[in-house]
Amino acid sequence: MKSTPSAVTALLLAALLGAASSAEAALQQRQGKVTFLRVHDVGTRFGPPGDEIDVEVVFQLDTQPLKSFGFQVRNDANRAARQGMLDLLRDAFNRGWTVVADFDIADAVNDNNGVVIRVALTGNQSAPTARQYAAKFVCGKNDEGKVVAPGEYFTAINVHNPGRETATIRKRFAIALPSEKPGPVSGVVTEHLRPGQAFEIDCPDIATHVPVNGFAKGFVTIESPQDLEIVGVYTAARLATREVVSEELERVPARLVALALPDLLPVPGPEGHFCRRLANGRMAVTVRNQGTAAAAATLTEIDYLQGTRESAPTPALAAGAAADVSFAIPPGFLSSEGNHPFRITADKASTEAESNETNNVVAGNCQIIL
Repeated sequence: MKSTPSAVTALLLAALLGAASSAEAALQQRQGKVTFLRVHDVGTRFGPPGDEIDVEVVFQLDTQPLKSFGFQVRNDANRAARQGMLDLLRDAFNRGWTVVADFDIADAVNDNNGVVIRVALTGNQSAPTARQYAAKFVCGKNDEGKVVAPGEYFTAINVHNPGRETATIRKRFAIALPSEKPGPVSGVVTEHLRPGQAFEIDCPDIATHVPVNGFAKGFVTIESPQDLEIVGVYTAARLATREVVSEELERVPARLVALALPDLLPVPGPEGHFCRRLANGRMAVTVRNQGTAAAAATLTEIDYLQGTRESAPTPALAAGAAADVSFAIPPGFLSSEGNHPFRITADKASTEAESNETNNVVAGNCQIIL
């Protein structure tokens, strides 16, 4: 009689442990590159009968071609996290990044569709690179003969986009002074060159960026994520007659460098949090560019997670610069006691290619104590 409770207890423990093991086994992890990303209406299920998942976001990975993964994005306590998961998947899809997905699946052997609870990026993403070209220039008249031979010097740097996509080009000009002294350096100028197009940088162009003052030598540095063909044409002529005495063509080689890109993110205020109510009743947000290149004007958004969103234009930001933007606070948002969460997204329209596309979104909260 005394052994019966022990046996029953053992059976119960075994059943509980077995159930726990099954639950643990149902949580799976896969990683790969996103090959399919779909968002549909709330309540629109995905998958055949018996293998349906009640989700709004569905994606597939190149390593699991027969399986699909999904999660809900609804106006509930998980909305900010789920929106962040969707934003991360979107960036991974656009940039070819590898993602890791943790998901639940009812039958790991027979089912193909799982419900995702976490999405992450792996730490082995390759850093974006650019091709950098450093082209020499010699411009103007030199009659002293101390550094180069007396004569008149001309430079024409020809830039061609032989590829099949538009090239984004960043140019910077630097003067090299004698006696190992650095000269002035221009700001960075960004241009776009469509497939097959070409342009030339000659001495009058260089003089609009850095002071030539009759005679100057230096470098034009050109960077682009796309391959370019760059050829310099160098001509020297006699001072008195302008008779050409030398003409050379030089193909400028490329080297790989880290791609200079902006990196926009919301940052907390001096108090260390994002709930920054102004005296005029608006919400203040600071957006900083912590990247290595300037960012054009963008759009910043606050989602108050109650069906209300506010957007505001953010000015162009140089590398390291920051700007404050303000937003209207919807009526009643802060009228009750408790926590009032919201989400801030920098570069909401994704108009800027950034060095880090995963830090645009932050969660904020205003705690009201009555």
